[in-house]
Amino acid sequence: RDAVRQWAPLMADGRIRNTVAMNGLYWVALAGSQMTILPLLLTDPTGLALSATSVGKTYMGMSLVQVAGVPLMAKFVDRIGKPLAIVAGTSLIS
Repeated sequence: RDAVRQWAPLMADGRIRNTVAMNGLYWVALAGSQMTILPLLLTDPTGLALSATSVGKTYMGMSLVQVAGVPLMAKFVDRIGKPLAIVAGTSLIS
């Protein structure tokens, strides 16, 4: 109950509420695509038919790219500004 009382004033702020909602939607999309569909596609016998080890290596590679890429992209975004980075990022994934 104490946690709910601490969150109530935060959630009254629309900016924080929107940020929490977007973060929740991100994790739902990630769980649905990267954590559920991708392994099924990678192991499909009529598709890539990867072994469990190969799927693990694929996920390891994805993690390494994220670990190495986040600090570099953070410096890049700091240099060009958030609005331009958002437009560029959404253009790349659409």
